[in-house]
Amino acid sequence: MAKLNQIIAIEKGVKSRSFQKLSESHQTLQKPNLLAGISRTYRPKDEEGEQFPPESTRVQIKAEDIIRQTVTTLTELF
Repeated sequence: MAKLNQIIAIEKGVKSRSFQKLSESHQTLQKPNLLAGISRTYRPKDEEGEQFPPESTRVQIKAEDIIRQTVTTLTELF
């Protein structure tokens, strides 16, 4: 059977890891460019108009993944 001092030591480690993971998730969500994706294609106004290449930016982080990670972290904490 575990003693109280062992449980307290484990709790401190779990708590610090959990808060670190939550802080990382929070900092990641503060960067809106990671959550936004863009796909643009350009058409010239007339046949002789300038032709621009298409632009695209992929979504780098999905909010669902961050939420799942947060749920796992909070479950471990409590």
